[in-house]
Amino acid sequence: MTTIRIDKMPAETYHAKPHLSKSGMSELLRSPAHYQAWMKSQNQQTPAMAFGTLAHTATLEPDVFSWKYVEQPDDIDFRTKAGKEWKAAIEFDSKIAVKSADYQAALGIRNAVMRSPVGPMLKKGATEVSYFNESPVPLKARVDHIDGERIIDIKTTTDATERAFMRTVSNFKYHLQAAHYMALTGTTEFIFVAVETDPPYAVGLYWLDDAWIAEGQRLRDRAIQIYQECSQVDAWPAYSVGFRKLSMPAWAVDSTTEE
Repeated sequence: MTTIRIDKMPAETYHAKPHLSKSGMSELLRSPAHYQAWMKSQNQQTPAMAFGTLAHTATLEPDVFSWKYVEQPDDIDFRTKAGKEWKAAIEFDSKIAVKSADYQAALGIRNAVMRSPVGPMLKKGATEVSYFNESPVPLKARVDHIDGERIIDIKTTTDATERAFMRTVSNFKYHLQAAHYMALTGTTEFIFVAVETDPPYAVGLYWLDDAWIAEGQRLRDRAIQIYQECSQVDAWPAYSVGFRKLSMPAWAVDSTTEE
C-alpha cells in the first residue's frame, strides 16, 4: 500500500494516530506488555521531552517558536499585580511561558546547529513531515526535516562526542529509527545532528554505516512481526516467567581492580 505524506500535521494529531511508530517498536521489543502500557501513557510528557520539543521548535520552526513560546523572567512574582497581569496577557495570547534558562538554551542550540555544516541544509526542504502506511501493519513516522533523499534528525544530548553518541544510538535504538524512517519514506540518507544541551552547545554530525542500518532493519522486522502476532490473538505478554541462568559478560569485569 502506498505511503501517505502529510506536511505540517499538528503534533497532537499525529501522536493520536494508533499506528506503530519507532517508539512503539522499541517498546514492543522490550515486551508487548510494555507496549500496551506505553500506548496508554504516551501523552504524559516529561520535562526532558518538553525541552526537546522546545529545542526542536526553535531550530526547525523559528516562526512557530516566536509566537508559541515566551521567555519567563526569573524575577517575576505571580502573587503581585504585575505578575498576575503578565500571566493573564500570556494566557490571552495562548503562549507558553518557558523558564529563562530553558528558553536561552533552546536559542543556543538553534544557533549552534545553524552555524554547523548542516545549517544550510535545513534552509531547504520541509520540516515536521508525517508519513503513514497501512501495510503490513499500520505504520507511521514523523520526520524532523526531509529534502529529497536526505532526512535530518536532531537529537539533544548531554554528550555529543562520537563515542558517547554511539552508546546513545544503541541504548535508544536510533538505528531502528533510521531504518524505519528510510523504509517508510523511501530515502537513502539519514543524518543525526547530536547537539549538547549546555554551553557551548557542541554539535556532532553523524550517519550510520550499513551494519547499523541492517541491524535496525532486523529490529524493525521483528517488531512488526511481534505486533502482527499479538494483534491476531489479542494477547500482549511481558517477560517469560521461566528461570534462566545469567552468564557474566566481559563488560561486567571491573578492569580497575588491582591484585
